[in-house]
Amino acid sequence: MNKIYLSYLLLFTNLLFSQNTWKSKYLFQDNFSNNDLVFVTTEKGFVSGFGNDGKASIYYTSDGGVNWSEIFKTNNVSFQLSGLYFIDENIGWAVQGQKIYKTINNGSSWSNISLNNSQNGTLRKIFFKDQNNGILTTTLGILTTNDGGNNWTLNQMFDINNNILILSDFSIDKSTGNGFAIVNDKYIYETTNYGVNWIQKFTMQPTNSSQTHKLNRIDYRGLAVGEYYYGSLGYDGTSFLKTNNVWTKLTNNFIRFATASSFSDNLFFGYSENKIYDVVTKNISYNLPNNDYISKFFFINNMGYAIGNKSLYKYDSSVLSNNSFNYDKDINAINIENKSILFKTSILDPISYSVYDISGKLILKEENIILENKILIFKNTGIYIVKIFHNREIITKKLLIN
Repeated sequence: MNKIYLSYLLLFTNLLFSQNTWKSKYLFQDNFSNNDLVFVTTEKGFVSGFGNDGKASIYYTSDGGVNWSEIFKTNNVSFQLSGLYFIDENIGWAVQGQKIYKTINNGSSWSNISLNNSQNGTLRKIFFKDQNNGILTTTLGILTTNDGGNNWTLNQMFDINNNILILSDFSIDKSTGNGFAIVNDKYIYETTNYGVNWIQKFTMQPTNSSQTHKLNRIDYRGLAVGEYYYGSLGYDGTSFLKTNNVWTKLTNNFIRFATASSFSDNLFFGYSENKIYDVVTKNISYNLPNNDYISKFFFINNMGYAIGNKSLYKYDSSVLSNNSFNYDKDINAINIENKSILFKTSILDPISYSVYDISGKLILKEENIILENKILIFKNTGIYIVKIFHNREIITKKLLIN
């Protein structure tokens, strides 16, 4: 056996590759429909949705989603929870209709207050800085509280034409109070004090008069996704990233993400059409089973969670090896008989790879396989490109098959 003589091309990029580490973690009862989730540690979290009786429910896990117990159920049928937030495993709030529910003992008991719809608007998303100070967005403005939710004050924002400004989505970093909000579908506002005050930072511009456009979801690390409508011609997606304090539209990114969030400052996940994508690269990170969808992502430390219709999915970046490799020495491709390549490597954890011919046509791909002693058989001689994805790196090797 002879080593191939064509030199390896090693391309190291800053791209984070997920290695398809999203996994189905838990299947809720057959007719339970999820819509929201929040985790207070990597192991302790809450999911809300409809139970089998059509009533809103909240479930709790203390072991990273392996087991769940119901801690909340309302008496009202067909009223989904519109807001859910916990500051720790004991203290949390849930919003349903015009009621705000609160627990201080992990759901063993709940108190509630009702807010007038005509005065405060329809209740939407809730967030708390601590056990006393919180905000709740509505269709008429922002409600604030400083006593844990017993009393609320409506605050309103208006533009220069005296049009009311409404937050359709927001995201705030609990540790710093910095965050962003989507306002009236096309503006991005920023807060530096946990949502008490907001300042306009960006306006999404239409490309021509025949389009309508809107932003749907935003993440405090600097990600916003939305969509352009073209009347009877359909729609395209649009995504924006904040770089050096400037919001910039990602080019050639027309995937319509229904929801999206960021795992880190440079790894952004989005859901579209039964798949989880890397928003920036548009690479598919995970194919959802059974035509499932994602209603929300939640990331904490090295863990990520996503809620589907009946399933919980989990992303664990700790499965990526922390070992340091010299890929020029640690991955060897050896020509063997019958137009085949044998890989020898000291890397023992799973990798993914794709093979392309010299024209760039994809020939073969596999995910989460062991590369050691892997044999690739080629139909034809020639030059091929193999891209190997490992430990958040992309390694490209050019191979000569003769």
